[in-house]
Amino acid sequence: MIQVTDVVKTYGKGTNAFTALNGVTFTIPDGVCVAIVGKSGSGKSTLMHVMSGLDHATSGEVIVNGKNLKDMKQRELDKFRSSEMSFIFQSFFVQGNDSCHDNVALPLEIAQVPRKHRAKRVQRKEQGKESVRRPKTAPRHRKGYCRPTEDPLRR
Repeated sequence: MIQVTDVVKTYGKGTNAFTALNGVTFTIPDGVCVAIVGKSGSGKSTLMHVMSGLDHATSGEVIVNGKNLKDMKQRELDKFRSSEMSFIFQSFFVQGNDSCHDNVALPLEIAQVPRKHRAKRVQRKEQGKESVRRPKTAPRHRKGYCRPTEDPLRR
């Protein structure tokens, strides 16, 4: 479960201060998929950064699965992001010169999954997407995109 309570994020100080998030409160129960939508500049990216621990709220709290992100040290936040948080970004954040297979396997490499297990896990999680079966083809040369059917870090 994700609980966001009275989150405020302000950039700058004094007369230059800009409040990107102002008292945001909501709960996302386990197993629910959520889309954050809004106009450009409405705070969507800021909210995602605060919810993932990439940035800290000026005030308020974010609790994910009972863990308050404010209380986590950097190493804990890194591990949290690699194992418990997944995003589908507005833009494709892929390595343009790498194959789709390599892009899907990258989180496994970051999580220090041995190389011989990565290929098996990517293929096991993939449901026959042609793009992953052709590992020599770079993503920029294809229409559409590739993605694992679920988080490749979870078995």
